[in-house]
This record gives sequence, C-alpha cells and structure tokens, in this order.
Amino acid sequence: MSNPRTSITVTTIVRHAVGIGLLILALWLVYRQRENLLPIIELSPGYLFLSLLLAFFAIAATCLGHRASLDIVGTRIPLLESASLTVTGMMLNKVLPLHGGTVSRFGYLRYRYKMPFTRFTAGILAWLVVSILVAGICGLMATTFFMMSGSEPPLLFFAVFSLQTVLAGTVILLRGVIGKLLSKLTGHVTTESFLKDLGTPQNLLRLLIPAITGAGIFVVQVAVAFKALSLEVDMADAIITGLILFSLTRVAFTPGNIGVREILFAATFGAIGYGADQGVAIALITRGANLLAVAILGLGMQRVITRNIAVRKSG
Repeated sequence: MSNPRTSITVTTIVRHAVGIGLLILALWLVYRQRENLLPIIELSPGYLFLSLLLAFFAIAATCLGHRASLDIVGTRIPLLESASLTVTGMMLNKVLPLHGGTVSRFGYLRYRYKMPFTRFTAGILAWLVVSILVAGICGLMATTFFMMSGSEPPLLFFAVFSLQTVLAGTVILLRGVIGKLLSKLTGHVTTESFLKDLGTPQNLLRLLIPAITGAGIFVVQVAVAFKALSLEVDMADAIITGLILFSLTRVAFTPGNIGVREILFAATFGAIGYGADQGVAIALITRGANLLAVAILGLGMQRVITRNIAVRKSG
C-alpha cells in the first residue's frame, strides 16, 4: 500500500519539474528569436508602470471576489482583513506547493473565526465556478470575433471554452443536487444549505462583478504589454488574444502556473499569426508585473494577519 505522503511529495516534485521545464523552453523560444525582439531593450517606463498599476487592480478584483465568497457562506470579516488574507495567500501560493496559500487561508479562518471546512470549501467552489464560467464565456466571445473577421479559430479553442461554460453552468443550475450529494458524502448538512444560496441572482452578481472586472483587466494588461514591447498589433487582435489567454490560464497545472502560462501565450500568439517569441515576452512582462504587485502588497499587508493572530493568542 502506497504512502500518501510519498505520493504528495512525488506529485509536488513532478509539478515543479514540469513548470520549470516549460519555462526554460519558453525562454529558449525568446532567445532563439532574439533578433526579432530587439525592441525589448527600449521598454517604455510609462507602459511598464501602467502594467504594474493594472496588476494592483487585478489583485483588488480578486480580493473582492474572495470576500464575497466568504460573505455568501456566512463568514463576514472586515474588508482590510479579508484583502490582507487574500494577498498573503496569493503570495504564499507563489512559493508553496499544493496551493499552500489556500491552505493557510483556511487555517487562519479556522483559528480566528472557527470557520468549518465545509463552509470554506463552499466559498472556494462558488468563486471557482463563477471564474470558470466567465472564462468560458470570454473564450467563446473571442472565437466568435475570430469567425466574424473571416478567420478559422482552432477547434481545440471551441472545445475547451464550451466545456468550461457547460461545466460551470451545470454546477450552478444543479447546485441543489450537488449540495445533497456533498451532504451525504461529508455528513455535514450545512454544505447543502450553503450551496443552495450560492446560485441566487444577488449572490451570483456579487461574484460575477469582480470576475468580469478581472477578465477586463487581464485583456488590457495584454494590450499594454504589446505597447511596452513596441510591437505593432491591431487592437481587435489584442482583445481577442487577451480573452483567449484569460480563458486558458484560469486553471493552474503547476505552482503559479509557471511555464504553462508562457507556453500558452506562445501557442496562442502562434495560432493567430504572431510570433511565439512575442507571446512569451508578453507573458513574462505580465507575470513580472503581477509578481511585483503581489510581493509589494503581500509584504505590507501580512502584518494585519500576524497582528490579528497575536491579538487572538493574547486574548
């Protein structure tokens, strides 16, 4: 009989190895085509600053989405504390395996607010389902734009985006059935009642607004990265590319989606007629802005979390 800890360790090593391998491959694509990317040395400070500013807005949208998901399942915490918890979790997810930031978020909520695991899971599920639904719709919109412009989008795009939309929509529509099933499996009847509330129009809207806002910011980030690299691109192409990439990068296969994000950017840009090296360069710019924003906010806001833990211990 296999040791669960050994399996987790092997899985962690494999995920990191795959991510690092894909990142090396992506960087090799940039190096191989470096002659075509000479504008990189003339990066515009203004557009780089704008990219960083957009990263802060994207984090804010995620913070609002996470807070809404907690509020929906009955755990309401102050806005600053909720934002600090989300940003700290995002920072830890960049360095810890197996979504360590998400685990730490639950640990904090359990310690400070005695939040049941089933309630936390219901909130995570709500935000995940709505995010996937928005991603699928964005992808289908992009492929529709493709067809309207006379181009033939890859069939794989249709399959992935349709699957995202159908699965997320099914979970929302059948939330009652899923809630009953989870109640039987977990033995917690509270799971069923929480999941029933997730699909009400008011609660869906509270999750949809930050999810759609995040999608819009992502698209603008891609367009800004084009400008930062002094690359000529039709704005419609930038929007379509941004929508497609937002849809494809919602699920993390490696820690921080390292390597996978860069390869997806390269493949998508290649599929619509741009250089794969340009896609990797844009992925690196947006990743750099996001990492810097998370680091700046995380190092500052984690003090709120540590202070609250210290107060809880002293009390």
